[in-house]
Amino acid sequence: MEHARGRKINFSILTLGCKLNQYESELMREKLENLGFKMVPLSPMTDLLVVNTCAVTRESERKSRQLARRGKRLKRDMKVVVVGCSPQIDHHQYLEFADSILGNVEKKSIDEYVMDIMNGKKLILVGKEEITLEDELHSFENRTRVFLKIEDGCDGKCTYCIIRKARGERIRSKKSERVIREFENFLTQGVREVVLTGLNLGRYGKDTGENLRDLIEKLMKIHGNFRIRLSSINPEDLSDDLIHLFEEKKLCKHLHLPIQSGSDKVLRAMGRRYRICDILEKVEKLRSLDSLFSLTTDVMIGFPGETDEDFERTLDLIERVNFLKVHIFRFSPRPGTPAMKLHKLEGVDEGKVKERFKILNEVSLRVRNETVEKHVGRIRCVLVERMKDGRAVGFDEYYIPHEIDSNGSNLELNEFFKVRIGKVTRNGKVVSSRIADLPER
Repeated sequence: MEHARGRKINFSILTLGCKLNQYESELMREKLENLGFKMVPLSPMTDLLVVNTCAVTRESERKSRQLARRGKRLKRDMKVVVVGCSPQIDHHQYLEFADSILGNVEKKSIDEYVMDIMNGKKLILVGKEEITLEDELHSFENRTRVFLKIEDGCDGKCTYCIIRKARGERIRSKKSERVIREFENFLTQGVREVVLTGLNLGRYGKDTGENLRDLIEKLMKIHGNFRIRLSSINPEDLSDDLIHLFEEKKLCKHLHLPIQSGSDKVLRAMGRRYRICDILEKVEKLRSLDSLFSLTTDVMIGFPGETDEDFERTLDLIERVNFLKVHIFRFSPRPGTPAMKLHKLEGVDEGKVKERFKILNEVSLRVRNETVEKHVGRIRCVLVERMKDGRAVGFDEYYIPHEIDSNGSNLELNEFFKVRIGKVTRNGKVVSSRIADLPER
């Protein structure tokens, strides 16, 4: 598709938020390129800017608005299209500066609307309900590790969360045949690591009569030099059958287990469907398979009614579990949620929240370094993703990032290499040395 000046129409996509958004941005890229548009970094040469927004917190919505305005500042006649969760919740905040607005369902059909948008038509299309999940992506742009969306929607009742409103309150799973076809297509393009992702991944198949364990088993039977990583599973959905799958070599020894709090009282107020004893039981089972099994997590601080004692319990849980990484959220009151009403009654002082953030961040970094130190001297499998200052950089199966000394040999991008972890620097950097080539997995 050509611009009026006789060149291809240039487009840019800016993505905020979760792995689902990253997958869906790739889907939009593919559809626009199929029309003859050209993907470029955002600059004054951009004709069309698509901002794939996030609404999980007020701050993420502020950043979404900021990115959309950036396009207009760069070039007045740039077409700015705001899409995704934020306008799905409240599109009015974008009316002043967006040329068009598309919801979560409509953005996946951006190729059907884009010519009207480029011709000056202002579209506001939000609110359509998705019945089945039929997304299918054929390529990922410059990735060794790709995200494969297999589920959307959430049937949980978390009192602080607005994303169910944005993405739907029903579980929608991609049929296993479609997942396998997409997975195999990625492998033919040389992809080495596929991250299975969903809004509520552990609930995969509840609507189709399938389940996540069986799907993973089918994927692991596919021939090829690859590995599979799971993105995030809530504790209540981590069954014994799923846990036992981590004995397989092709499934990474890492899981994101979002705990949110270390206090049962706070978890009840949040509407979470587990207790601390459940988390510890799951962790014990995972670590019985591999004592160094790697866990990352999300923690929310400042939830209404959270006391100093509740916070101390969270710190204690972080230390007991030895999380590799803790993603810390400040509580953000979201419109229409039960927790917003609680916030008005039992809101935690902002100064106290900032103090807790600082303490939790310091504890998390210390625990991270102590956790990684336990891997020193161990042999790991690293997928090289990029080069930095003459060293190869990539993640191992435990989700530990490495900088690799090649010992005089070439380290190619998008290949697995066996390394020995040599040291962890004071700032937490992991330096490793290559020791041998790896046989095909």
